[in-house]
Amino acid sequence: MNFFIVDDSSVIRDLLSNIIEEENLGFVAGEGQDGTEVYLSLLEKFKIDILLLDLLMPQKGGLDVLEEIIPAFNGKVIMISQIETKEIIGKAYSLGIDQYIMKPINRTEVISVIKNVSNVLRLEKSLNTIQKSLSNLTGIIDTTETKQVDGSTKKFKKIANNILMDLGIEHNVKKEFLEILTLKYQSESTNNLSDASLTELYDRVIQSRNKGSNKSELLKERKAIDQRIRRATHHALKNIAAIGLTDFSNIKFERYSTTLFDYSQVRNKMMQLEGKPAASSIIQLNIKQFISSLYMMIKEELTN
Repeated sequence: MNFFIVDDSSVIRDLLSNIIEEENLGFVAGEGQDGTEVYLSLLEKFKIDILLLDLLMPQKGGLDVLEEIIPAFNGKVIMISQIETKEIIGKAYSLGIDQYIMKPINRTEVISVIKNVSNVLRLEKSLNTIQKSLSNLTGIIDTTETKQVDGSTKKFKKIANNILMDLGIEHNVKKEFLEILTLKYQSESTNNLSDASLTELYDRVIQSRNKGSNKSELLKERKAIDQRIRRATHHALKNIAAIGLTDFSNIKFERYSTTLFDYSQVRNKMMQLEGKPAASSIIQLNIKQFISSLYMMIKEELTN
């Protein structure tokens, strides 16, 4: 993995560089002390996979950088800041960051977050390679191939269902998660939902139900689905954190705490459940990232 670090503190830059190199997480290809020193062509030149970006800098802050490089930047962005304001963190996620690291820098948290983001990126690259290979194949799908596709979809849904059960997702919302995940899987060959927004995914689910015949109904149904999905995701985080409190070595906790969630958020939720003061009182989940990580986990298990 190639990293680019942007922070106005040389101490922070050196600390992050040392962690990345000492833990063999990748190669630091470049650094900058302000947002004015990072731009898309530079990231492309150095083939940057992960951008570590400070939120507040003297001349040009992280949010301004995000607005310029997203969505053209094909890598991942990890935001770094001591700011805990809900609105600012929420805006950072809406602009496209993948994870959030709070200052002061905690070595264990940095390693966990970078490994999580790196794993997601590797899986995405593998899936893109597979999709490109499949798109080059032509021919007529016969009855046997159709049955194979149907069988593969059933297996996909079975794996997805088991994972959602592990997370403690309630039955009604679990059905919506399955609809979204299966829709992505069945549309994979056409690549028309490979990078779809949550709104696009929700709308496709609504269309499949023959609802949302007018704009008012569509907006109402979309909002309802989004609220249910978000509540269920926060509930899943709470369930995983509760498992970690009783048995830190539990296989479910080890599997999901750093793969589907930002470990710092899991840790904060664990502290909240214990009634202890957490590093941050705000737990801002990136729902699109959660669904994407969940989807790739299912795909990985499907191919094993």
